[in-house]
Amino acid sequence: MVFLETLMEKTDTQRVKAICRDAGAAALLNRGFHFTMFPIIRLGNRKPVDSEDEIVVMLVPDYQMVSSVEKITASLSDDLPRQLIMWNPCLISEDVGVGINVRNLRRYFSK
Repeated sequence: MVFLETLMEKTDTQRVKAICRDAGAAALLNRGFHFTMFPIIRLGNRKPVDSEDEIVVMLVPDYQMVSSVEKITASLSDDLPRQLIMWNPCLISEDVGVGINVRNLRRYFSK
């Protein structure tokens, strides 16, 4: 969480949001870092990204979250593009086959 606090200081913004994969991880981080000044939410929230968010940090997004990452990326690329930071991403799993996942990611994120 030091990373997120430093990010807020260096970018001079107070509108940073962190997104976790599930409610358990979000609750654990919120309880462990209750002193922080940014929301830590779960990916399953009805609306994970608000129009006020300037920087969104996805914590450890994995290959099961690819469609959610794409939706969040699309919502951040509106009239005033905002930043998405993926902390320790693992969007491709060799267990389920690399080919189609890599092609889909390359096609989506190389636009």
